[in-house]
Amino acid sequence: MFSENIPSLAIPSLIVPNIVTNFPSDLELQLVAVNEIDNQDIVGDYLISLNTNVDNELLEERLSREVVSLVQKKRKDSGYDITDRISTIVYSRDKLLLSAIQKHEKYIMNETLSLDFKAIDEPGSESLLDYSLTIELSKS
Repeated sequence: MFSENIPSLAIPSLIVPNIVTNFPSDLELQLVAVNEIDNQDIVGDYLISLNTNVDNELLEERLSREVVSLVQKKRKDSGYDITDRISTIVYSRDKLLLSAIQKHEKYIMNETLSLDFKAIDEPGSESLLDYSLTIELSKS
C-alpha cells in the first residue's frame, strides 16, 4: 500500500500539526523541494527558509551602526585619542536617517564617547549608503 509515492491529496490525512499519524514504521518520509525558492533549503529533515526582507526597523539599526562607524573614522582621522570625549553634530535631510539617529541616540553616544549629540535637519555633504549627511566633531 505505501510502497509507491503517496498521492498529495492523502498527505493531509496522515499529518496532524507537528505530528505524523497512521504512518507505517517501514516507510520513510522525506522532504523534497517541488519548486526552487530563493533563500530556502532542505537541510537534513528540516526545511529552512530565510526572510531577507529589510524593514525600516532593521534598516534604521544598520544606519545607526554606520553612523557610529563614520564617527569613529572621523575620530581617528582627526587624531583624537581613543578615550577622548567628544561632541557630535550630524546634519541630514533624510527622514529615515534622522529617525534612525533619534531611535538609537544612546547607542551612538555610548559607542562614540559623545557627551553631547545633536541631529540637525539640514543638508549633508557626505554619503552614507543612499543617504547624505555631514558629521562634525569636537573635543568636549
